[in-house]
Amino acid sequence: MRFSYKLLMLFLIVAHSNLIGQNDSQKQKQMDTTLSSLSKIEYTIFESDSMKSRIFKDDYKTIKITKSDIADCEALLREFINQYNIKGDRKLDSTKRYFKEVKHIEFIQLYQDQFHINLERYGRQYFILQAPNKHKIVFINCFCNPDEFDYKKDWIFVKDGGNCFFNLKIDLTDKKIIEFSENGVA
Repeated sequence: MRFSYKLLMLFLIVAHSNLIGQNDSQKQKQMDTTLSSLSKIEYTIFESDSMKSRIFKDDYKTIKITKSDIADCEALLREFINQYNIKGDRKLDSTKRYFKEVKHIEFIQLYQDQFHINLERYGRQYFILQAPNKHKIVFINCFCNPDEFDYKKDWIFVKDGGNCFFNLKIDLTDKKIIEFSENGVA
């Protein structure tokens, strides 16, 4: 009995170490893929202190952002938007059912884009600061149809527009999204 217990423990330790190695390898592969896909994304980086006061408190410091930082942000953004889209699909289905079953309207013009974000069609503006607790905080301003804006020179502020315009803050130190805001629809 003792021998089989030790054998089982040895097996579990080896299996766990293989999983850890696989996860690190998978993370590195994901990072490499994200870094290579940055060339396909329309984005710009703002490093001006003049933007800081519009978004952050005075005790935050402007710092440089690296491609690795952007890749980390993109990975977190994609994961978050995948969850957003799953919820959006459910919301679209329930809205259609509501209009059909409760309001008895057979046809209402609802588009998936109203509930779904395709990141491939969005430009991004990045702004990174260091919080007083030394955490790297990244503000990402996202907008659809980037060709319609001079986003490399001017910060994009738009009222309304729905999920065509959204922004978020990422705590890169903790690797988590700490704030998300999507524009309303008038």
